[in-house]
Amino acid sequence: MKNKFSHKDNEELNDKLSDFLKLILSYFCGYCGALTKKNNDNWPHHEGIVNGYIKSEKEFDSDLSPFFNDLGHGLFHGLMTSFCAYLVSSPETRKSFEKAFSSCLLHDFVKSTKAHRRGWFDKHDKILIKYFPRLLKETYEHKNPAEKYSDSSLVIADRLELMRYRDYEFWTDQRLNLALDKLSQENRKLIRLFYASVRPALEKIYNKKDSLWIAHGIEKTQDKFNENSLYPHPNSCFIPPPIQNNESYKEWAASESVEYGEYYPINHDRFPFSPAGKNEPSFGRLGFCSNHSHKFSWNKFKGLITVEDFRSKGKIIESYVREHLYATSNISLKEWTFIYSNLDSENSNAQAQYPPEISNAQITEVVENVLNSGARVVSHENVYLLWVTTKLISDRIILMNLENLKK
Repeated sequence: MKNKFSHKDNEELNDKLSDFLKLILSYFCGYCGALTKKNNDNWPHHEGIVNGYIKSEKEFDSDLSPFFNDLGHGLFHGLMTSFCAYLVSSPETRKSFEKAFSSCLLHDFVKSTKAHRRGWFDKHDKILIKYFPRLLKETYEHKNPAEKYSDSSLVIADRLELMRYRDYEFWTDQRLNLALDKLSQENRKLIRLFYASVRPALEKIYNKKDSLWIAHGIEKTQDKFNENSLYPHPNSCFIPPPIQNNESYKEWAASESVEYGEYYPINHDRFPFSPAGKNEPSFGRLGFCSNHSHKFSWNKFKGLITVEDFRSKGKIIESYVREHLYATSNISLKEWTFIYSNLDSENSNAQAQYPPEISNAQITEVVENVLNSGARVVSHENVYLLWVTTKLISDRIILMNLENLKK
């Protein structure tokens, strides 16, 4: 039986994830940490202990792109492992988690960069010490850890990360159950939500970080989704009266043949879809057209899909009425990735500026409905924080290891 998740669960998980990502930002830049208003103790600077952990003692045989791009064992996997360790350990200070973070981040470094070498895959953890010798001791035997490391946040988190595989329930053993038992009841539910929806959303976006994305936000909230639904729902688009009454629009709508379904308005954008949040200055959204009008319903919750995934099941339409484009498609809900923002849970009765009859509470019902239909959902804030965090991490690893990069 599937877990049913509430939007409250979703908000709680995304809040913990954003706190984690902001903490990691502070490791690499005290100013960035201070700007998040979560880590003011790092202002203006700190010792930068993380720099020592990520500096290799050995020259690399290649550039670092395999580590940055390997979803299964590289930077993204290391960051997600680190988040699990964060949930396990609940660190109270920046310094108390810095070594664990670095160990989680790099624990599969050898596997991601040297997996093609015979024999290296099975002993990747032991070889790691030749490169990064300052990490937690259990990092160097995490593949088959000794009993004394059974309570290590890294070991537990690495087991939890097996849940990233869709079929994990068919082949994982008791060790995963033991790892889950180390979590509080609250975090056990959140970790299942993380692997059911939030992590898949982040992985899709990170994997397609160089792609062009198409965006369409919700315009009506009465539609109910299930795992077999298409997105957007037919007849779900809100056409403003000035457009409906435009003679050119009437002529265009009547003359076009519908190949897939009803036309719907779209924007196009690229990762990270601009800074998130109602307090961001308008120029911060300049050119990030999917993030205009933060008080409108279609910006509070929207679906994103890459052009590569869209092109075989959809068509771009030029209306000659508006400079923005329309689309028509026949695409499953599960093929889209959804992001939400500016849904003030403390003011759920607040209405969208446009259309004005839609409240935050109604939009959160749609978020919850989509979430429980098996779709990928994550907060816009965490998409942006993922971009900032992975940028700082990758840049710093390169700079700390310039002399170790293959010339």
